[in-house]
Amino acid sequence: MSATAPLIPQSNEVSLFRLYLLRALYLFIVIGLATQVWPDVLNPARH
Repeated sequence: MSATAPLIPQSNEVSLFRLYLLRALYLFIVIGLATQVWPDVLNPARH
């Protein structure tokens, strides 16, 4: 075995599960921000 050979074969592709998990987490963040931030943007408090 060569010293430069990788022990674990690596792929340049991301698994479909991880791709959908990342998309779901991004959607969760967007929905969370929308429910927390946008009500204050649309109805600012009057001082």
